[in-house]
Amino acid sequence: MTKASCAWLRTLRKIFPLSFMFLLKIVLDMSALALINIPMYGVLKTTTTPFTMLVDYVLTGRVSPMTVQLPVYATTIGGVIAGFGDLTYDPLGYLMALSSALATAGHVVVVGKLGEELKMDSFSLLMYNCMWSLPFSLVLMVAVGEHERLLSFEHLSEAGFMGLFGMACASAFLLNLATYTCTMLNDSLTTSVVGRAKSILQGLAGLFAFGDVQYSLQNTLGVIINCAGVAWYTAVKYRLSVE
Repeated sequence: MTKASCAWLRTLRKIFPLSFMFLLKIVLDMSALALINIPMYGVLKTTTTPFTMLVDYVLTGRVSPMTVQLPVYATTIGGVIAGFGDLTYDPLGYLMALSSALATAGHVVVVGKLGEELKMDSFSLLMYNCMWSLPFSLVLMVAVGEHERLLSFEHLSEAGFMGLFGMACASAFLLNLATYTCTMLNDSLTTSVVGRAKSILQGLAGLFAFGDVQYSLQNTLGVIINCAGVAWYTAVKYRLSVE
């Protein structure tokens, strides 16, 4: 085996933890969304941010300054308040969403750590991730019988469905590429907090999409605090960047 082949295999082995966390968070995401409504899913996922600080400290020893930690805690408190105000509470769904938040935190921290260690650009890192993720995804799909449901799907051969499916795949690729790029240019905590903006938009859309949300004052207050925490963090990071 050539030196180039050995180096490629060593790199592939180092990427495995990244792919494992990536697949784990996807499985947990899908499980959570089957049990809880979209707005509450987005709010619970805000715990990704404090989890990111914790995982970052465990893996790299990095500690964020208190001015950065405070808005992170605010977003988490907002999520807790909204959670207690959720009238459609499902304990298993909450457990899945919180577990997904922890897996997501591990994923973004490992992205930043590997990017620094391997001196690799975001596109290459994503390519190596796909090399692990694709075969494991196929095995998982067969194991749970998803391939049978796919092959028997009545709209599978329709051009409209295939076009929308292709757009979904392309948007997923762009989202992952943007996540990797943001993490490697900034840091894992910034990626986590900025990602909450997506959750806010996702939650607002979910309020009207499926009609499965029951409103309460406590739930609404929690979402508002959550949004304020994201805005606070953005202002703090901008101020630190210009000082």
